[in-house]
Amino acid sequence: MKRSTGRGGAERLLKQRKPPSFTSPPRLTNWTRSLS
Repeated sequence: MKRSTGRGGAERLLKQRKPPSFTSPPRLTNWTRSLS
C-alpha cells in the first residue's frame, strides 16, 4: 500500500487517529486518558 508518499502519510495519521479502539498502544491510551 505505497502509492502516494504525501497522501500515504496523511492517510496513515487519519487511520491511526480514527480507530483508537482497534489500535490502542500505550501512547494512545495515555492520550485518551488525558482527554477523558
